[in-house]
Amino acid sequence: MDIEKAVLEILLRKIRYERVSIHFSDTLSDYRDVSKRCFLQAARNLADSTEDENEQLYNWAREALERQEGIYGCILEVAQKILKIKGGYICYDIRNWSEDSQFLHWKEISSSLGQDIFMAAILANNNPGKEEISTYLCMPFPKIDFEDFDKLLGKDGHVGLAENHFHLKGSFPVFMLNWTCLMNHIGDGNDFFHRFKEYREVEILIEHEDMNRNDIFYSSICAAAYRLHLYEIYSGVPQELQMPFLYDRDIDEVDLRVLQDRIEYYRGQLEEKWDYAKGQREKGLDYALAELWDVCYDKSEVSIVGERYFLYRCFNAIFEKDTRFRYEEKNLFYKYLLIFFRIRSEMVQTNPMRGFKNFQIYQDRKEDIIDYYPEYQKHVIRLVGCSLRRWQNISTLEMRLSPKTTADETISRIKEFDRDIGKSGSEELGNDYFYVLHFPKEKETGIVELKPRNYILREKMAKQIEEQKRLIDLEMNDLKYWGRIPRVRGYDTCSGEIGCRPEVFAQFYRAIQAYAKRNQANWVHWTYHVGEDFLDLTDGLRAIDETIHFCELPQNSRLGHGMALGINAKKYYKMKNYKILLSRQDLMDNIAWVLGFSSEHGIVIPADLSGYLKKYFSKLLKNVYVDNVKEYKKEESDSGVDQEQAIAQVAATIVSIDLSEEKEEWQLYYDAWKLRGDRPELYLEYEQPEMSDIYDGALRGGIEEARKNKTCRAYYKSYHFSNSVREKGAILEILDIRDDYIELVQKLQEELMGILTVKQIGIECNPTSNFKIGPFNRFEQHPMLRMYGKNLYKYSNRMNISINTDDMGIFQTSLEMEYVTMYVALLKSKDENGKARYTKEAVLKWLDDVKAFGHIQAFTVDKRNLPYAPSIES
Repeated sequence: MDIEKAVLEILLRKIRYERVSIHFSDTLSDYRDVSKRCFLQAARNLADSTEDENEQLYNWAREALERQEGIYGCILEVAQKILKIKGGYICYDIRNWSEDSQFLHWKEISSSLGQDIFMAAILANNNPGKEEISTYLCMPFPKIDFEDFDKLLGKDGHVGLAENHFHLKGSFPVFMLNWTCLMNHIGDGNDFFHRFKEYREVEILIEHEDMNRNDIFYSSICAAAYRLHLYEIYSGVPQELQMPFLYDRDIDEVDLRVLQDRIEYYRGQLEEKWDYAKGQREKGLDYALAELWDVCYDKSEVSIVGERYFLYRCFNAIFEKDTRFRYEEKNLFYKYLLIFFRIRSEMVQTNPMRGFKNFQIYQDRKEDIIDYYPEYQKHVIRLVGCSLRRWQNISTLEMRLSPKTTADETISRIKEFDRDIGKSGSEELGNDYFYVLHFPKEKETGIVELKPRNYILREKMAKQIEEQKRLIDLEMNDLKYWGRIPRVRGYDTCSGEIGCRPEVFAQFYRAIQAYAKRNQANWVHWTYHVGEDFLDLTDGLRAIDETIHFCELPQNSRLGHGMALGINAKKYYKMKNYKILLSRQDLMDNIAWVLGFSSEHGIVIPADLSGYLKKYFSKLLKNVYVDNVKEYKKEESDSGVDQEQAIAQVAATIVSIDLSEEKEEWQLYYDAWKLRGDRPELYLEYEQPEMSDIYDGALRGGIEEARKNKTCRAYYKSYHFSNSVREKGAILEILDIRDDYIELVQKLQEELMGILTVKQIGIECNPTSNFKIGPFNRFEQHPMLRMYGKNLYKYSNRMNISINTDDMGIFQTSLEMEYVTMYVALLKSKDENGKARYTKEAVLKWLDDVKAFGHIQAFTVDKRNLPYAPSIES
């Protein structure tokens, strides 16, 4: 299916809609033919293809377009290879997927183009009745028809899957909801288009005419006009009552008011319905749902069914050869799809670039359009909390969201979400779904005198300590007086790791843990996004160790992603050409950590490598710290200028570093690194901070000796408050990676995995998300296989891992599909002799173990163990 995949990619995502004619043209493309020049220009970006091969691909595409109903027949042909109608549902049949590449190609196609057009095409070809169609259109994804998976996916009474890493606002059908909103409000006076900058993919920038490409706003106006015209055609609106449509030119901004007025007229035909389940009126959000409004208004998917129905009706008119759908209408639908996919590529991750920052561009756009429309916003929670759970057998769903400024606002928001889902009041919500609050990491914005690193975020988290204490109190009162099981079950950090170390959240984690323990709030759990995105594998491993120690994660906590633990170090450093570019500060920290961690855990470093690392460390220390001592002393003797006392005291701190102590310089520095879980300001207020209850987590236990050492304190104080140390530490350096260093990193990985296993700290793995962000190229290379390999390998680690989705709306996946992905990838894996690496039985047993781990990881509560359990009715 790789040929079909390549052709559809070009025909639906690489051809500009401006190059498609409405009437017949010898120079332009249309729905059944494509300009050779346009096709070949787009094909040049295909990996590993020559010009001759691209010509062959073009010839194949032309034959396919002529043989079928143009582009629409090509879409249907691909859909029929993967999907089928069975038992009143659209289903996958995966029995043969492990024997060829169909599924992995399908996963790439559905990531790039989504599944909606393929589901619409196969439905249109089967032409179901009105009642049936509403069920089909509500399906967020096809069902999996595979008997061997029935038990695993929780069918026939078996326990379902646990979803432990699920960002609420990244898991709704991001594009479909935003697009539906846009198509129904194209003429409104919001400023979305004025602040929206097109994140154009590299492969699109290939035509010199691209400079004249219509912008997003203009393109969207055209799409809205095409949509309205096609709707009026298939709905049978008499020609004299249709909105005048200009075939000879594209719709312009001057037509916006008329266009929006007509959209408002049709949407106004959808009478508000009383939804008894939700106890409120349901307002029609999409005029395209008119024919199904009476049977769909009470569905959780009502907000997006209209667009799916529109796609279905257009495909159906074409396949049924509806005479109202002439050549012109078929071309208009093709132009509509080209704009549809152009906007889609701006809202879900479709490009091949890796790294968290690339993903974050899409993540930050997920509500860009619906932000202006509360009536669409409220459907986010319904699509997540109701629809996705209804179509998958999920035993527990942990929904992550960012807290509001105050605890009262956060609780109010959660209660609102619960009402939208359909559960509220005194009704017991139980353990099936609940919330985890996640706090976004933030890079520091610059150096400010007498302010520690990341001081803005540190101040925010200091305020959140008090707010989350109040939130625990509020939930305790709900439990005590109303018998309501707490809705917030844990805390997490999220967003990019680079530039924001775990030390920033250390006081928050420790303070809330202490408060929860004192108040018997035993439902509070902990997780932390770490080891997902890093500039060096060692840096990612150090971040994991910092999370464990600085945040003092208790037993049964979890780490989000943790890819650094299982990434193949040899392949990773080969990909980096055996050179790492990092700031002096990070390199120095990494080397000191490698030496110190190895010493503490009995990892022997070869003498030659040890000497190399220590020599490099000494050079960095001299550049960042020692030379500052000399510069400060010279400046002090040459200048008679008085400095503000506090600033002078910080500057003088570095003079306290004594390199003549008995310990080696890297050992002293490593000891100072252990202080980073402490609150930095205490080192300004006190010469030697001491442990006391009044600090409530501001100081970390077990490192009193380091805190007593004057040189360690000087290192830590300078790390935060010396401007010259921070400026010189930011200078970039290159570290050459040796073979023996790679072997050492592998040992560090194994040791950290062992520590986490003993501490019973689980890892939340997210196959598609990790694949798109992480440094590996095949699902069979996923780091989780190194973390837990029982049944797959004779000797393997036994970490507690789970499979989850992360941001399923952006990555175009589902929890069931994540399991299927790993199943197919492992069955297709071959050893060096070309033989199957794993048996089907072994893979299914491995997946069953991972599913069980997911249930163990879930932040559920036992009502009998709650402090006021007797007041809860069974």
